[in-house]
Amino acid sequence: MPVSLTSKLDSITQNFGWNGSKEGKAVNLCKWDSLCSDKNDGGMGFRSFQDMNLALVAKLLWKVLTDKKSLWAKVMQARYGKFLKLFEEEKTPNWLPLFLKV
Repeated sequence: MPVSLTSKLDSITQNFGWNGSKEGKAVNLCKWDSLCSDKNDGGMGFRSFQDMNLALVAKLLWKVLTDKKSLWAKVMQARYGKFLKLFEEEKTPNWLPLFLKV
């Protein structure tokens, strides 16, 4: 999802939590970041859409890179072939070829 969409969803969630509707302003009694922290750390355990989106994209990338025969891997390879080759490991005695790929 685009960052603008995840930010908007986070904003709607925050406003709903404070005043029960997705629109309007309310008095915030504590920081949203502290509510998103773990319950063991004194938070409520809420998750931001931005963080969840990043985690799910990383999970999908990991699945594509580790299981090259899956349907997702084939679709992603066909769509983003050059980009995915950046993550392929080459056995090299030094770091320069890896640096030049980036």
